[in-house]
Amino acid sequence: MKLTEMKRFPLVEAVVLIIVLCMPAAWILPRINMLMNKLSQISLMSFANVIRTTAVITHFRQVQAGGSSDTPVMMKDGAVVTMKYGYPTANGSGISNAVGNHLKRFVDNRNGIFDYVKAPNPNLCRVIYVPPFSSKGMPRVITMTPGCLVDPVTGK
Repeated sequence: MKLTEMKRFPLVEAVVLIIVLCMPAAWILPRINMLMNKLSQISLMSFANVIRTTAVITHFRQVQAGGSSDTPVMMKDGAVVTMKYGYPTANGSGISNAVGNHLKRFVDNRNGIFDYVKAPNPNLCRVIYVPPFSSKGMPRVITMTPGCLVDPVTGK
Protein backbone atom coordinates (compact mmCIF):
# COMPACT_ATOMS: atom_id res chain seq x y z
CA MET A 1 0.00 0.00 0.00
CA LYS A 2 1.34 3.37 -0.93
CA LEU A 3 1.64 6.20 1.52
CA THR A 4 -0.95 8.22 -0.33
CA GLU A 5 -3.46 5.37 -0.10
CA MET A 6 -3.37 5.06 3.72
CA LYS A 7 -6.64 5.68 5.53
CA ARG A 8 -6.70 8.96 7.36
CA PHE A 9 -7.81 9.36 10.98
CA PRO A 10 -11.29 10.92 10.79
CA LEU A 11 -11.92 14.15 12.67
CA VAL A 12 -14.93 12.65 14.44
CA GLU A 13 -12.79 9.85 15.90
CA ALA A 14 -10.21 12.37 17.10
CA VAL A 15 -12.87 14.47 18.85
CA VAL A 16 -14.42 11.39 20.49
CA LEU A 17 -10.98 10.27 21.70
CA ILE A 18 -10.25 13.68 23.22
CA ILE A 19 -13.64 13.73 24.98
CA VAL A 20 -13.14 10.22 26.35
CA LEU A 21 -9.69 11.13 27.69
CA CYS A 22 -10.82 14.45 29.21
CA MET A 23 -13.83 13.08 31.08
CA PRO A 24 -11.81 11.35 33.83
CA ALA A 25 -9.65 14.45 34.24
CA ALA A 26 -12.73 16.65 34.62
CA TRP A 27 -14.00 14.26 37.26
CA ILE A 28 -10.70 13.85 39.17
CA LEU A 29 -9.33 17.42 39.25
CA PRO A 30 -12.05 18.92 41.50
CA ARG A 31 -11.60 16.04 43.93
CA ILE A 32 -7.85 16.61 44.08
CA ASN A 33 -8.54 20.27 44.78
CA MET A 34 -10.94 19.34 47.58
CA LEU A 35 -8.35 16.99 49.10
CA MET A 36 -5.69 19.73 49.03
CA ASN A 37 -8.07 22.05 50.89
CA LYS A 38 -8.73 19.39 53.51
CA LEU A 39 -5.00 18.69 53.89
CA SER A 40 -4.26 22.37 54.59
CA GLN A 41 -7.03 22.59 57.15
CA ILE A 42 -5.97 19.35 58.85
CA SER A 43 -2.36 20.55 59.07
CA LEU A 44 -3.54 23.81 60.60
CA MET A 45 -5.77 22.09 63.17
CA SER A 46 -3.02 19.64 64.03
CA PHE A 47 -0.56 22.46 64.69
CA ALA A 48 -3.17 24.27 66.81
CA ASN A 49 -3.39 21.13 68.96
CA VAL A 50 0.41 21.07 69.24
CA ILE A 51 0.33 24.64 70.57
CA ARG A 52 -2.46 23.84 73.07
CA THR A 53 -0.64 20.76 74.33
CA THR A 54 2.68 22.60 74.56
CA ALA A 55 1.09 25.41 76.60
CA VAL A 56 -0.34 22.88 79.06
CA ILE A 57 2.96 20.97 79.30
CA THR A 58 4.92 24.15 80.07
CA HIS A 59 2.30 25.10 82.67
CA PHE A 60 2.66 21.75 84.42
CA ARG A 61 6.47 21.94 84.24
CA GLN A 62 6.31 25.28 86.00
CA VAL A 63 3.91 23.97 88.66
CA GLN A 64 6.10 20.89 89.16
CA ALA A 65 9.20 23.06 89.60
CA GLY A 66 7.38 25.11 92.23
CA GLY A 67 8.19 28.45 90.64
CA SER A 68 6.04 31.56 90.55
CA SER A 69 3.71 32.14 87.62
CA ASP A 70 6.37 34.25 85.88
CA THR A 71 9.33 31.88 86.36
CA PRO A 72 10.83 30.73 83.03
CA VAL A 73 10.59 27.03 82.20
CA MET A 74 13.36 24.86 80.72
CA MET A 75 12.17 22.45 78.02
CA LYS A 76 13.75 19.02 77.37
CA ASP A 77 15.59 20.35 74.31
CA GLY A 78 17.17 23.08 76.45
CA ALA A 79 14.96 25.93 75.25
CA VAL A 80 14.01 28.48 77.90
CA VAL A 81 10.37 29.55 77.75
CA THR A 82 9.27 32.87 79.24
CA MET A 83 6.06 32.62 81.20
CA LYS A 84 3.34 35.02 82.28
CA TYR A 85 0.46 33.98 84.54
CA GLY A 86 1.67 30.38 84.41
CA TYR A 87 1.63 29.98 80.61
CA PRO A 88 4.04 30.82 77.76
CA THR A 89 4.06 34.39 76.53
CA ALA A 90 3.16 35.13 72.89
CA ASN A 91 6.60 36.51 71.98
CA GLY A 92 9.55 34.69 70.42
CA SER A 93 10.97 33.50 73.73
CA GLY A 94 7.59 32.18 74.89
CA ILE A 95 5.37 29.89 72.85
CA SER A 96 7.80 29.93 69.90
CA ASN A 97 10.57 28.43 72.05
CA ALA A 98 8.14 25.98 73.61
CA VAL A 99 6.89 24.69 70.26
CA GLY A 100 10.47 24.44 68.94
CA ASN A 101 11.00 21.95 66.13
CA HIS A 102 7.29 21.59 65.26
CA LEU A 103 7.55 24.71 63.09
CA LYS A 104 8.60 22.94 59.87
CA ARG A 105 5.52 23.94 57.85
CA PHE A 106 4.82 27.21 59.63
CA VAL A 107 6.36 30.68 59.60
CA ASP A 108 6.75 32.02 63.11
CA ASN A 109 5.95 35.74 63.28
CA ARG A 110 7.38 35.84 66.83
CA ASN A 111 4.21 37.32 68.29
CA GLY A 112 2.07 34.22 68.75
CA ILE A 113 1.02 34.11 65.08
CA PHE A 114 2.07 31.14 62.95
CA ASP A 115 1.36 31.14 59.17
CA TYR A 116 1.00 27.89 57.21
CA VAL A 117 3.70 28.01 54.51
CA LYS A 118 2.02 25.76 51.93
CA ALA A 119 -1.31 27.61 51.97
CA PRO A 120 -2.39 29.67 48.93
CA ASN A 121 -2.76 32.70 51.22
CA PRO A 122 -0.61 32.18 54.35
CA ASN A 123 -1.81 35.43 55.97
CA LEU A 124 -5.30 33.94 56.20
CA CYS A 125 -4.26 30.38 57.02
CA ARG A 126 -2.78 30.75 60.48
CA VAL A 127 -2.80 29.73 64.10
CA ILE A 128 -2.88 32.50 66.72
CA TYR A 129 -1.79 31.91 70.32
CA VAL A 130 -3.33 34.30 72.85
CA PRO A 131 -1.82 34.04 76.34
CA PRO A 132 -4.01 34.51 79.43
CA PHE A 133 -4.66 38.04 80.65
CA SER A 134 -4.73 37.11 84.34
CA SER A 135 -3.53 34.39 86.70
CA LYS A 136 -6.99 32.79 86.58
CA GLY A 137 -7.14 32.72 82.78
CA MET A 138 -6.26 30.10 80.22
CA PRO A 139 -4.50 30.62 76.88
CA ARG A 140 -6.57 30.50 73.71
CA VAL A 141 -5.57 29.11 70.35
CA ILE A 142 -7.43 30.53 67.36
CA THR A 143 -7.32 29.14 63.82
CA MET A 144 -7.98 31.13 60.65
CA THR A 145 -8.80 28.90 57.69
CA PRO A 146 -10.07 31.06 54.77
CA GLY A 147 -6.58 31.31 53.25
CA CYS A 148 -6.15 27.54 53.36
CA LEU A 149 -8.62 27.00 50.52
CA VAL A 150 -7.44 26.54 46.96
CA ASP A 151 -9.45 28.33 44.29
CA PRO A 152 -10.81 25.65 41.94
CA VAL A 153 -10.52 27.92 38.89
CA THR A 154 -7.01 29.35 39.31
CA GLY A 155 -5.53 26.59 41.48
CA LYS A 156 -4.04 29.21 43.83
